[in-house]
Amino acid sequence: MSVNKTLIGKNGYLFLHNDSSDEIQRHIKSVSNISLESLNRYDTIQDSYFITVFPNKSFICRSQLPDGYDIKYRADLNVYKKKFGKYLFDGYEVLGDDIETFYKTDTHMNLKGTIKVYCEFVKKINSLFKLGLIEKKFSVESRNVNQLMEVCHGDLTWSSNLGDQRLDDVSDVYYYSKDILNLYPTEIIEYKHGLTFLKLENNLLNDYSSSVIGTPFDWNVVSKHIFYKKNKSEPRHKVLIFYDSFLISTLFLYLDLFDEVYMQKNVFDQDLVNTIKPDYVFEFRVERFLF
Repeated sequence: MSVNKTLIGKNGYLFLHNDSSDEIQRHIKSVSNISLESLNRYDTIQDSYFITVFPNKSFICRSQLPDGYDIKYRADLNVYKKKFGKYLFDGYEVLGDDIETFYKTDTHMNLKGTIKVYCEFVKKINSLFKLGLIEKKFSVESRNVNQLMEVCHGDLTWSSNLGDQRLDDVSDVYYYSKDILNLYPTEIIEYKHGLTFLKLENNLLNDYSSSVIGTPFDWNVVSKHIFYKKNKSEPRHKVLIFYDSFLISTLFLYLDLFDEVYMQKNVFDQDLVNTIKPDYVFEFRVERFLF
């Protein structure tokens, strides 16, 4: 029998539960298995490292959970805050309890939320590292859709997550911007996009661009390649960014932000740091995947 991973909340909001991260119960019970000792992996680069944490949907949208769910603790995040201090940006600082920063029918934050995180990230690293980056301005538009799968995932409506449950309404609000290049998941990759597609093999970065150009910018491309972009801009810094799926809607904002940018959809990887030798390492992680 399949396990229902979609929790049906109020006003059309859906949540993820019964998965490996078990985020809702972690917020309820204030339990963390993270030790400060486990975070020693960052010690060699701590002065040039900065982590941004996307808050869990169940925390920001806790008012839309079914009755009886008392969400208030963030034990995992508190361990990270103790370790990194000013080198950590908690997205809740700018998002607050704005439930409209998450899709109703998807686990992911929408563009309204990710743009807010991007703008504050630029401000914080400018202040911390004196980078002098220019914060760009964007207009974000929205439209109602009958189902989010028309334009993106809507993963909480998938049968693999719903199990034996049925939904009467899967409508949502889709957020987009004409000012931001977004190839994912169907646009065809072209040389004009300025990306090089790399893989780390035997401590060497090998170029696989020739096998990627002309194919869709889909999950296969995102998950298997390190993106590199040279922008010839000031200030001249080489930056390595580790990220997760919450960053995909704003991927090109970060690819265009620095003089040299490497981006890998993965958690912190010391081998890649040793190979690239970046000036700065930035990491973006959704709260439920802190470890």
